[in-house]
Amino acid sequence: MKSKLPLLTAAVLLSAGGFAGYRSYQSHRTPSDRSSGEMPTAGTTATEAGPGQPALPTQPTAGDQLVRDARIQLERRASVAARVRQQASLRNRQFRGVGRYWQQAGSDELLVRLELQIVGEESSLLQVGTGRFLWTDERLPTGRSITRLDLRKLRNEATRASDDFEELEAGPTSWPQPPPPELSLRYGGLSSLLSALAESFAFSPPQSMRWNPNPPLAGMPKSIPVFAVVGQWKPASLAAIEPQMRRASAADLSKRIAELPERVPREVLVLFGQSDLFPYRVEFRKQRTTSPAPGGQVTPFQLSSDPLLCIEFEAVSFNTAIAAGQFDYLPGDAKFDDDTAEQLEKLRLQRAEKVAARRSGRQ
Repeated sequence: MKSKLPLLTAAVLLSAGGFAGYRSYQSHRTPSDRSSGEMPTAGTTATEAGPGQPALPTQPTAGDQLVRDARIQLERRASVAARVRQQASLRNRQFRGVGRYWQQAGSDELLVRLELQIVGEESSLLQVGTGRFLWTDERLPTGRSITRLDLRKLRNEATRASDDFEELEAGPTSWPQPPPPELSLRYGGLSSLLSALAESFAFSPPQSMRWNPNPPLAGMPKSIPVFAVVGQWKPASLAAIEPQMRRASAADLSKRIAELPERVPREVLVLFGQSDLFPYRVEFRKQRTTSPAPGGQVTPFQLSSDPLLCIEFEAVSFNTAIAAGQFDYLPGDAKFDDDTAEQLEKLRLQRAEKVAARRSGRQ
């Protein structure tokens, strides 16, 4: 499954500023969230899918705002370093991965490096964003694959796309939009992941929860205050990876999602630290969250016991020195594929489709 999640996907089976980000969406939280005296504890059992699913909101929610704030806060960090642990379920097999993630602010882009090793397997991933190029070096039992993207060319194309949307999005009622997700390709890394999630999913209002990671996260308290949000697929985004969904009506969407192939998640859950808005857990789920209880009672989000893909970050440090050369990469004598032209063509097609759809909707 090729998707807009360039950092971590099922195929490879990541302060004061944070408080300011929290304030920017706190006023949008639901009354039931604000009045709750205790923080419900996130458990470890899967939420059962309900007979009916909540309708996607017609306007962006406080959850959408939280994801946007977290991405902006992440990009403003001078540097981020963390350990990564990953759990994946694919074809009735369980995979675990461990690795490291580094991010550093450059002059006009972020430099990123991800190293991931699948435990017990001859499989590893190295991804390096050098500012000019995004390199992905995968080693699998079937062989080694290296790809490269020219980020300057993609950035220029994405900037033109942003200009196309500027007039269409103008107006006093327009929602403050993040940059087009294509722009985040200049980063790679966690920023790109959050941007892709914001583009592909509509998020529920955040819930205040206490999370007890099991096993505990290194360098973190045993119980962590988090804001939890669940994202449901936007129909257009789901149709981009599963073409048969284009013919699904709004009423038929829930049934069609239940019939998706096993490799496609039904939804995504993200846990953001309340103090720093860092995404400590990203969980792509096989099941869907139940509808709210009668009377508007908020049901606490539950963690999945068997996620399709779960990524967690531990030993996270901000604004610390990173060794020189950490963001350098050369393939040496190894052959690599340059996917820039293919990606540019996709961006142009997506831009044309979005512009046509938005103009048609306003006529």
